Amino acid sequence: MESRILRKLPEILLAGTVPPALAALLLQDGLAGILAVALIAGWWLSLLPLAFACLIVCVMKGPARSADPCRLPD
Repeated sequence: MESRILRKLPEILLAGTVPPALAALLLQDGLAGILAVALIAGWWLSLLPLAFACLIVCVMKGPARSADPCRLPD
């Protein structure tokens, strides 16, 4: 699951970046530009921990791409 999220992350980042940027460019207003920068920064900062978490899980799983089973004592 985390590898799928990492593969889709550039699309997700663009989906949250392009609309506010286009709106700011089309409106040509100072407030629209400030709001667009705030939305883009918030979007990127909210997805950054998700990317780090997915990267950590991928590294911890290793090349097997599956978690080790935990045997419980009977």
